[in-house]
Amino acid sequence: MRKFTFLVILATLCAVGHSLEVKSCSSSLKAPKSVTFKGCEKMPCKFRKGSDLTAEIRFKASETTKTLTPQLSAKVWTLKVPINLPVEHQNGCAHLKEGKCPLNVNDEAVYYVEAPIKSSYPSMKTEIEVNLVGDNKKSHMCFRIDAQLV
Repeated sequence: MRKFTFLVILATLCAVGHSLEVKSCSSSLKAPKSVTFKGCEKMPCKFRKGSDLTAEIRFKASETTKTLTPQLSAKVWTLKVPINLPVEHQNGCAHLKEGKCPLNVNDEAVYYVEAPIKSSYPSMKTEIEVNLVGDNKKSHMCFRIDAQLV
């Protein structure tokens, strides 16, 4: 029985992933409390073209907000290129796994993001930036990860 319980716990941890050390976008923007990318245990995260980038991000609201808008981008050489999310993922409030809008100052929430990695993207190393913006264009958390498209 103990062996079975251990295997269930191990399988759960592997499915969820591990929290990554991420880089804050700047000293003035808050990094999230924790970030977990599906299939990534260490940086650079390797993402397969033709699949989806999925992540759970735990953060604290920096101010009261009724809205959350995800902004993703990738650094391509020296250019910051926006990653366009499907319409159904553009309302961040609809993708909170914990918490709900409106969020008050210091409310903790978990945001689930899913973004397609198009097959047409070049195989390359890049830096992905994830920013969650609320009312008045105020960032509630912003971070960067090193990634490789394979």
